[in-house]
Amino acid sequence: MAAPMTQSVAGRPLLLCALALGCAGGAPPGEALSGDAGQPDSLAPPATDAPTGDAGQVDDLEPGRGIPPAADRQDPAGDPRLEGGTEAIDPPDPDVGLEPDPEADPEADPDPDPDPDPDPEPDPDPVGPWGFEATGQVERFVAPRGGSYRIEVWGAQGGMARCANDNLVQGGPGGEAGGVIELDFGTVLFIRVGTQGVTDGAGGFNGGGDGGVHGAGGGGASDVRTGDDLFSRLVVGGGGGGSYCNHVITHGGGGGGLTGDDGEQNGPFWPGRGGQQGEGGGAGSFGRGGVEGRGGGAQLDDQVGGGGGWYGGGSALISAGGGGSSYNEGMQGNRTTNNSVQLGDGHVRLTFISD
Repeated sequence: MAAPMTQSVAGRPLLLCALALGCAGGAPPGEALSGDAGQPDSLAPPATDAPTGDAGQVDDLEPGRGIPPAADRQDPAGDPRLEGGTEAIDPPDPDVGLEPDPEADPEADPDPDPDPDPDPEPDPDPVGPWGFEATGQVERFVAPRGGSYRIEVWGAQGGMARCANDNLVQGGPGGEAGGVIELDFGTVLFIRVGTQGVTDGAGGFNGGGDGGVHGAGGGGASDVRTGDDLFSRLVVGGGGGGSYCNHVITHGGGGGGLTGDDGEQNGPFWPGRGGQQGEGGGAGSFGRGGVEGRGGGAQLDDQVGGGGGWYGGGSALISAGGGGSSYNEGMQGNRTTNNSVQLGDGHVRLTFISD
């Protein structure tokens, strides 16, 4: 058996033949060494004119090409993949067998911003106005900044009476009150928006007095409070009185102003009186007087309710109800009141003025 033949290239041994059968010795580099019939030729690198440095020396080989170091070479006779001779084995393709990610976004930025702005410019402080409509529930307002605010409230209209021919008679319009107040940041206010009185039925939310068939309930007041009780009210818009219709038409009194309007009189039947700053409106014929925060009324035929307010309007039988009074003494300046200005449900509005 011929001994393997080696030659030195740049100081490293070169394996030229390691076959066990009939290896032709002494073949020059670049020529294939033939074995017995049936054995494939070993793959020797083709002769090339390699660039040289010093005489007899080959320049350093480019990484990834050429002959591997001796430590990385193995005996081809011991590799089962090389049975029957030596063959060149291509390195695996790194892209073979890789499936595309079905969840990958084809439009995703391949080079996203590594340092997005973590603290964008905040929005400027709000200044309103903030409006509150009738919901039949207590709502809250939290002051977003300290400073002066204008608060305006409108009471609800009194209920409309239904006549025998199904025509409806308008109830008294609600009143308005407002003013300016200083609020600290985070101050919580409690807001109630009155609802219109019901035809042939109950008074509106927040103090409207009840009515009955041929009459209507009084309108509810709208107010802003610092707490839950009547004594914490800062500003109040009075509700209008309910109307009456049974062969004769009478309209409810409007909400205040500092004083609510009286209802229209029906012949000898006295109407309900408007609420005052210190007391409720007087009762009309067979009616009930208003009290603090609520109009008089009862769910009886031909009964008409008074409007809610600082003090409620009086109710009446077979005549119209009185309007509730408004209030603005909780405001610190620019106080206003207006009688009979609001139709339908009430309304509340807050507006920031200055720091």
